[in-house]
Amino acid sequence: MVALTCSGAPTDRFFFEGFPPRQEGKLVTRLGELREMETTVILYESPKRLLDLLIAVEKVFGPAHVVFVGRELTKMYEEHFRGPVVEVIESVKRKAVIKGEVTVILYPDSTVKEGDSNSQKVSISLVLLVRELKASGLREREIKDVLGRLTQLKSRSVAEILDKLR
Repeated sequence: MVALTCSGAPTDRFFFEGFPPRQEGKLVTRLGELREMETTVILYESPKRLLDLLIAVEKVFGPAHVVFVGRELTKMYEEHFRGPVVEVIESVKRKAVIKGEVTVILYPDSTVKEGDSNSQKVSISLVLLVRELKASGLREREIKDVLGRLTQLKSRSVAEILDKLR
């Protein structure tokens, strides 16, 4: 519960998964199932397998998906990593050694769903990203390219996101 509170992830619904499968194929399959749940997911992981888990999360959810990693929570050497999974992977790689208890929180899948426009959801982080890209002087076409690469959505879906944010 400490990790969930520290993560800032939605707490209205969450699922405790425990330790994920070790084998890559089973791990990717299970992460796909967890993604479909569209809820906050709590995982435990060994410090030795943490990087493998995060790389699998990036593969299944995409590089912009927000995660939280908490280490040694409620202890003297407590440490947090939060942000897009690609950034958390880089932070974890910079650490010489990771020891202790590790909890990983997967935020609910916040990408826009392909298909039914009534069920599309735009995450706060995506809104902030678009605003920041606009503020940096990028044109709409360039913003579409960036969003397309980060979210792996079709051009039409990216255009709909930008329309909603106008």
